[in-house]
This record gives sequence, C-alpha cells and structure tokens, in this order.
Amino acid sequence: MTSYAYDLREYKKVMRSVCLRERRAMGESLKRELDESIRERIRMCREYERAKTILTYVSSDIEVDTHGIITDALSEGKRVACPRCVRGTHEMDFYYIRSEDDLEEGSYGIYEPVTDICPLASDVDGALCIVPGLCFDRRGYRLGYGGGYYDRYLGAHRLVTVGLCYSFFMVGELLHGRYDARMDRVVTNVRYKAGE
Repeated sequence: MTSYAYDLREYKKVMRSVCLRERRAMGESLKRELDESIRERIRMCREYERAKTILTYVSSDIEVDTHGIITDALSEGKRVACPRCVRGTHEMDFYYIRSEDDLEEGSYGIYEPVTDICPLASDVDGALCIVPGLCFDRRGYRLGYGGGYYDRYLGAHRLVTVGLCYSFFMVGELLHGRYDARMDRVVTNVRYKAGE
C-alpha cells in the first residue's frame, strides 16, 4: 500500500464527514429553493435536451432532489432508468421505470426499481447519466459516498455524465484516484460548467 493510497482514503473520509455534516445542516426552505433552481438548469442543458434516455439516482433527503427531474423526463417522453444495488457486491444495474410507483425502499433506505415489473436497462450507451455526489470540483471530479458503485458503472458504459451539486459544495480541486470518474458537466444552482 502506498502512502498516496492511504492519504487519499483518509482525505476522502474527512471530506465526506464534513460534507455530510453540512448537508444535514441545510434548512428545508433553502434546499427546496436550490433544488428548484437546479431542476430548471438541468432542463436547459443541451445534454438533457438531446437525451432520449435518462439514468438517474433517486434522491435522499440530503441529496440534490431528482424526483422533479424524474417527473419532468417521463412527462417529456424520455425513458428513465434508476439504479438498484446488486446484493452482496459493489455493483449496480439500472432499470426502466414508468413512474415513481415502480420504486420500493431498498439498500441503505434508498428507493430502487422493483425488478419484477421494471425491465433491465441494458441498452444505455449514449444515454445521459445524472450522478450524485457530496461535492464536485471544477474539473468534474466528484466525492461520492465511498461505495464505488457509480465509478464502476460509469467505467463499464459509454455515457454522457452530469453531476448535480449545490454551488457551495463546489471546490477548486479534489484529490482523486485513477478509477474515479470525471463528469462531462456539473449543474449547480448558479451558472457553471465543468472545466470553466
């Protein structure tokens, strides 16, 4: 084990702790306002406008809200797929949903597609993938929750990737490893594009 690998793990652990604490301290009214701003901004993105298929996480209370984005995409006739963790692994698959009624509470209290009624999304190359993160940097790198689910999935598929982030969780530069996926764009509550 190199000292770099050890330092990177410790760095991410500390950063996650700080971000989680700050996320939990956000007021509900501020969060609703910022979520609505991000919802409007992602709908204006050319990546979203062009996409026929959207892969998106189902947000928890501390994440940028995706419930409105899911509703918008379905009403616009886009195909929407959400992730489900593969039990006993650090892998996930996406399944197409027709509405949020197709979701059930799953791993870690996260709502996931019901596999008995939702078809596996196996033809996703070129789709838009909306990716969660605790914070992002200006190059498009993200700090996730530590399971590696998204980095593995994104490494195995050719997708257009968009991270969602509150502007005050954007940082200049995050330390990252060679398997950490870089976003094509990060959408916040203010005008911003990864790489600017």
